[in-house]
This record gives sequence, C-alpha cells and structure tokens, in this order.
Amino acid sequence: MASFPLAESQIVSLFVQSVSYGVHVVTFMVCIWNMLEQRYRHAKPINSLMLSIVVILFVVGTADLAFNLYHNILAFTLYTGSGGATGEFEQISTWVQVIRSVLTCLSTLVTDAALIYRCWIVYERKPLAIAVPIIIWLGALASAVGELYFTGTLNEKTSVADARKVQPFLIAFTVLMNVENTLATGLLVYRIWRIHKQSSRFFSSTSSGGGARSRQLSSVIRIIVESALLYETIGLLTLVVDALGSNAIYAVSSLAIEIGGIQLDLILIRISRGIAAEHVQTSAEATRVQLQLMDESTYNHAGNFAIELSHMKISRKEGGGRVNSEITADMPEV
Repeated sequence: MASFPLAESQIVSLFVQSVSYGVHVVTFMVCIWNMLEQRYRHAKPINSLMLSIVVILFVVGTADLAFNLYHNILAFTLYTGSGGATGEFEQISTWVQVIRSVLTCLSTLVTDAALIYRCWIVYERKPLAIAVPIIIWLGALASAVGELYFTGTLNEKTSVADARKVQPFLIAFTVLMNVENTLATGLLVYRIWRIHKQSSRFFSSTSSGGGARSRQLSSVIRIIVESALLYETIGLLTLVVDALGSNAIYAVSSLAIEIGGIQLDLILIRISRGIAAEHVQTSAEATRVQLQLMDESTYNHAGNFAIELSHMKISRKEGGGRVNSEITADMPEV
C-alpha cells in the first residue's frame, strides 16, 4: 500500500514486536515460576506437554524477533544493491523471509493446537468433540504449506501484501485459523456452561462454599472468552490488513507471534492460581462426581449413586438430622 511504504512498515514491525516480546518475556517467566512453585511447594505434577508448548512459543517468538532485527540491519546497513532498504525487503524469497514465514505459521498452528488440546481434555478425551476443529486445523496446515512453498519459490521483487501467488494461501490460512479458534473456544465455553448448569442445583443446596464455587464457574467462562478475544482480535486484524493489501501485515504478523504465547501464558498462570477454566473443569484423568445420600427417615438402607459431572467431586451426606457437605475440585496443570 502506497500510504505505508515497505521500509517503514518493517521498522514499525520491529518496534511492535520488541514491545510485545517484552510482555511475552514477563508472562513466560511468571508462568514457568508458577509451574515450578506448584511442583515443588504443592507437590503437583507439571504437565510436560503444556510446558513444552509454552517453551516452544517463547523460543519461536525469540527467534522471530532476532531474525526481524537481523533483517532490518541487513536492509538498512549492509545491503548495497539497488532500491536501498526497500530493495532488500522486496526480495520475498530470501532465506530470512522464508524462515520468518515458517515461524509465523508454526506459532499460529501450535497456539491453536493447544486450544484444541484443552477442548479435548474438557470433553473427557472424546475424539468426536474435536473432530471439526481438527479438520479445520489440518486445512490451515495445508494452506500454510502452500504459502511457504510459493514464498520460497516466487523469486520476485514484491512484498507479502502484493504477492498474488502467496495471498490466496495466506488469506485461507488466516480465515481457517480464526474459524477454528472461534469454534474451539465456543465448544469449550459451552461445555463449561453445561457443567455449571448441571452442578448449580447441587451447589445451591450447599450452605458452605457452594456460592463461591458457582461464582468461580461463572468467571471461568469470562476468563476463556477474554483470552480468546485477545487472540481472535489479532487474527481478524491480520485478515483485514491482508485483504486490504497493506504492508501493515508485517507489524500485525509480528505482533500475532508474541500474542499467541502471551495469551497461553496468561491462561496457565490462572490455572496455577486456581481461577482458570481448566483448573476447575479439566483433568488428565476424568473423575466422577459422587453424591451419597442417606436418609434414615425415608430409606431403610443407604443409597449410593454417581453422576458424571466432569472432573469435580461433590460429597454430600445426610443422616440423623445433620448434613455434612464437602466440595472439592481437582487442580490439574493443563
């Protein structure tokens, strides 16, 4: 886009990513600290998969910022060809451009895969629940492969915003990722809402802790939606600037790499502090909600029955005119 020259857009991209990377460093350190604290102070196992994803996203964000800085130094200081810095940035098939494109796609795919994983856990590892998100994710993966292929073989002096062979794959990738993110988040929220609705009848009859637990479940949905909106906003912004053919795509893409890691860090930080969705609603192993009732005035023997409410344990005993209620929740590291 003429109103936003390519060289200037690269400088803005470096600045935006540097600021967001600073935030990413802070959230990453807090996230790792909380995981270690839960492990050694509270003897809770660390979810190695989620830890690996957090580290991968941080490494990807760090590497992309390093390549962004190197590319700017190369263009503005070391490049001696025609066209100045713009001439360097227009060489879309250079190894630096290709690697940065790989890192961008990798960050997005890993972030959305983590969301699908959390959705799978909440639905008690039922493959059917995440079948559609996985299909969409695979479609996005195919689009990413097409984008990277043409980025590496185009050999034209152009920008990403003006590369006609790359644009269809880039737009398809962005659209599919936004759809998958929205769908997986919706499934996650719907599952928690159903659990909240089912469990509220038991919580309402509990004099101690029930109201607090119900309010916690209500805040769970808000937390998930807020985290999703943060990432979804960047995705929609990427789609808009890409559709407009603006060189602002460089700045937005650089920001998206860091935001993907930041929003996952924030979710895991909330998990470790006991206020996130997965902390209340998910577990690596599904547990049963057990409701034990004993009423000597009605029954001549004790009755026991179990209700599946996904990863939350409620014990209730009645007898002799005295009611003892106990509500506990597993605290997994998802």
